[in-house]
Parts: sequence; structure tokens; C-alpha cells
Amino acid sequence: MLLPDHHLAFLLFLILLLPACREKKNSNYGYSLLKTGEKVFLLDDDTPPVSLSTAYYENNEKQFYLHLNDYRSKYLVYDYQTGDLLTKFTLSRYQNPYGWYFNSFDSIFVCARGLENLIFIADSSGNQKYRKNTESDLYDSTVPEVLCTPTNPVLFRGDTMFYSRIVVGVDPGIAKRSDIVLGGAYNLKTGERYNYIYYPHFMFINYYGFIHYWYNHTCFNEREMIVSFVASEYLYKYSLQDFSTDSVMCCSDFFSGIKPMTGSLRKVSYSQEKSARYYASSPSYYAVFYDKYRKLYYRIAELPNKKREFDKSNPMESVRKRQTIIVLDRNFNKIAETYIGKSYRIANTLITPDGLLLSRRDPDESTITYDIYKLAKND
Repeated sequence: MLLPDHHLAFLLFLILLLPACREKKNSNYGYSLLKTGEKVFLLDDDTPPVSLSTAYYENNEKQFYLHLNDYRSKYLVYDYQTGDLLTKFTLSRYQNPYGWYFNSFDSIFVCARGLENLIFIADSSGNQKYRKNTESDLYDSTVPEVLCTPTNPVLFRGDTMFYSRIVVGVDPGIAKRSDIVLGGAYNLKTGERYNYIYYPHFMFINYYGFIHYWYNHTCFNEREMIVSFVASEYLYKYSLQDFSTDSVMCCSDFFSGIKPMTGSLRKVSYSQEKSARYYASSPSYYAVFYDKYRKLYYRIAELPNKKREFDKSNPMESVRKRQTIIVLDRNFNKIAETYIGKSYRIANTLITPDGLLLSRRDPDESTITYDIYKLAKND
């Protein structure tokens, strides 16, 4: 039986509407992340909202928010509850670092790039507590330099530091998987190193371009380092006790799988533009975070852009993709996935007692604003 024209038009409208509705809210699960409020911190005149290191820190007396001005090598320290600026401290002697990680007021981890690969641990007065040359050749893939980024934090356990590094520009046709070490455990006293983090084997069977798919992102729970590889549907778990390895599925419902580059493009593996185009038009995974207050894991998934959206005159903007947040419980069971679009700087994400804080991309650069998300039951 043929439907009347107005029925057909309504049916066509529903067909077109369904993907957009699914994109905004995934109803396959009993929970979603909901925005419940915001936190705003007023920046000083020479500090931008974009930062290589933001942190939430708490002690028995107070809660703090810390924001690094990369250009001035200084931290701004705020009262987390009120948003008031409490103090600033400068680590001026550590200019042009390529990694910062705030551990506590008495332990600020700094990596310095140069002829040496140096690790500094300093206090908030800028006094050097520890200085070590890790004796890594930046081009020796078997001895990884230590590199700390907002989505690759370090963890200190006594004299041992656990870390991972980001490697860019790997050619799987040349490099051997066993030669590319991504990190592990490093003894600050003796300089001994136990390397145990490597790329998944599938990345050396298929080709995933030259740049973005070779990143990895990490977090720590009480017992393990969790690693998110951009091209993998799995999360990889590394024990901090015996260095054993396990993996668990953590995939998005908004796309199915990540296709490698075609064989014809393999010949141009060192073309940054072609690699960027491929990355922008393909799905991917990004950072992973552990919420110690609620025993949850958050993994960022990225949806592909349309190929016509790529602007070769502005490739960095063109690779920014719409995002979702996958939520896993303490046993790594998926319990939610929520669409968040392109609105946030994921590298500045915070986990606090209030919830998951995402740094909003605002045109006003005099402040940094965090939207607060909490897990809630779907209606």
C-alpha cells in the first residue's frame, strides 16, 4: 500500500532526524554524563587559558586549582572552591620545558629538552630537589626519553617513576615493534629502567599514517597504568607490581572500527598533509582518565569529519573532531557514552570531587571555564 505524500515526507524527516538524535544522546545505556554546573577562574593579563599543565590538588586543609603559564614558566594557584587567586610561583630556571606535571606543592616534575634529557623535581619556591640525566638519545627508540604531557601523567611510588612517552613519525616498514619502547618504570636513584610498554602488534600489520595514530594516552588507578592507543578499540592495563599486561574492550557505539590507510597511500607515508587528511576523516580514540572518587574510567572517542571539511591551509584546525565520552565502571564494564561535540580542550581535563571537569573553548581568554559533568541515570 502506498503512503500519502505527507506521510512519506514525515517518514523521511524521521529518518534524517534519527542520526542527529543518536549523536546527542546514546540511549543504549542506563546512564549519561550530564552537565551540572561550571567553575570559572580569572587569569592574569599574560596567562592564556591554553596550558601544558592544569591540575586539581587537595590536602587536609584545602582544595586548589593550578594553571601553568607556559610562556612565563609560572603556576597560578587558586582556591578551588571560591575561585580566588591565592598566589603565583615561578620556576624561571626551567625555561622551555617539554613536560610539566604538578604532583604536590613540594614536588613539581619538569622535563627539559636539550643536549641532555633531564628530569627535574622542584618545589614551589623553585628550589631543585632532584636532577637527573636519563641518558636517553632522543633518536634511540630502544631507550625512551621521559616525556610528560597533560594526557600522559607520571606516577611516583617511592623512588620509582612510572611513565609513558609519545612517539611521532614511526614508519612500521622500517621500525621493529620490539625496538620502539613507550615507557615503563624508572628508578630515580639508580637510573635503572624497566621497559614494558610497546605498541599493539596490529599497528605494524596495517598502516595508520605518520602522525596522530601513533600517540598514546595514559592514566593510573591504584594498581595499574591504563593506556589508550588512538587506533585501538581496547584499553591496555599494565600492573605496577609485576608489570603483567592485560586488555579490555572499550569501543564507541558511534562508529564501527578504524580502517587503516590504503596500500596506495603507503608510498606517501611521510606526507603530513595526507596523514592529517586520513586522521581527520577517520574515527579515533583519545585520552583516558580515572575518576578515583567514583571509581570510573572516561575514554574520549572522536567521530570522523567529512572529507570536504579539510582545509589544507589550516590542517591543525581540520583535524579537530567531534567527540564522545565513554564511561566504564570499576570493572571496566561500559555504562554510558555521551556526545560532547568540539566544545572542549580535553588536555586540560580535571577529575575532582565535584565530577568530571571539561575546559570549555571560549572566545574570552581572560578566564578559563570548566563545565562540570556527573553520571546520572537516564529518564
